[in-house]
Amino acid sequence: MYYDLTVPNCPTIILNSTGNLAKALPAISTFPRINTYFDGDDAGRDALQTLVTANLPVIDRSDLYDGYNDFNAFLMGTARKPVT
Repeated sequence: MYYDLTVPNCPTIILNSTGNLAKALPAISTFPRINTYFDGDDAGRDALQTLVTANLPVIDRSDLYDGYNDFNAFLMGTARKPVT
């Protein structure tokens, strides 16, 4: 649950892997605004860059869960382990 919503209030595509981005791109490119919640790793940054390079209306929302591995860890309250 996020913002007291259990169901998104806008069209939503959830990728179980950034490797699926190419398959979803035709549908994604039809949206007037694209909010991304990619992981903060290389794959997430590469996926974001793919959308930016395609000149799509992307809003990177990863700042919402800064300090967490991903959006799910943020929702679960599991902070990122410090790098040693």
